[in-house]
Amino acid sequence: MQQQTTSCDVEVIYEGITPDDSRTKVITSYGNIEDVEKILVPIDLKEGVYELTVSKKANNLYKVNNKEIYIQTRFCFELGIYLDAILKVENNYTYTSSKLIFTD
Repeated sequence: MQQQTTSCDVEVIYEGITPDDSRTKVITSYGNIEDVEKILVPIDLKEGVYELTVSKKANNLYKVNNKEIYIQTRFCFELGIYLDAILKVENNYTYTSSKLIFTD
């Protein structure tokens, strides 16, 4: 049986940072004050192919399991936790040609 794959465009790759002070807040674009769970800071990854497992955290946002790395995608509808995937980084300055490929 042939393995099914889904490919999604990568927008940005982030490092997730937990604030030192649990009282840290953020002001949303709607002017609301909310607690901060993670601060997502853009990072550059070397061009290459990375085998990993990811879990969906929000619309178009996947967390690399056992790492503080988050991948923001575009129009990606893959649901689940501990999904086998391949991250192909082709241009780490814009990520426009980078892909997150699900192999489950």
